[in-house]
Amino acid sequence: MKRTSQFIIALLLLGTGLLYSEVKIGYVNMEKIIAEYQPLQEVDKQLQREFERLQQERDNLVVRIDSLQNAFEKQSLMMSESRKEEKAGEIQALMMTVQEFETKHFAYPEGTIYKIQKDLEDPIRKQIKEVVDLVAEKENFDLVFQEPGALLYADPKWDMTDDVLYELRRERE
Repeated sequence: MKRTSQFIIALLLLGTGLLYSEVKIGYVNMEKIIAEYQPLQEVDKQLQREFERLQQERDNLVVRIDSLQNAFEKQSLMMSESRKEEKAGEIQALMMTVQEFETKHFAYPEGTIYKIQKDLEDPIRKQIKEVVDLVAEKENFDLVFQEPGALLYADPKWDMTDDVLYELRRERE
């Protein structure tokens, strides 16, 4: 609702501005930036490696549970009731450990993976914002939209994405 009202206000201001002067509007395709900007690709690779490492840890715990359950099923006929309860408790505790592990590392937004992603991406997103501002000021844009977003139509001549990518790459050199 807040975004809609902001968009309507922007359109009203834009309409009023068009009566008095020409307004230059641009947009940036963030999906293209994410796909083509090398530092973001490197972040994605780091996250994938960390995810795979954590997934392997989780899988090891699950294999251990399966092994305990199989052994329990095979030996349960020969166990006393107290021993059965003890082994069932061990299995249950290990299952809880897996759930806690998943929550700690994979839950959004507090999981390890998401914290690492935020820590790695925030400086890059800040840099992208600064470059968008630079390009917008250099090219005298009055408004710049992010695509995908509230943008329903855009003439490709207003697409600033390649300019932003150029400036981002130039800064890295």
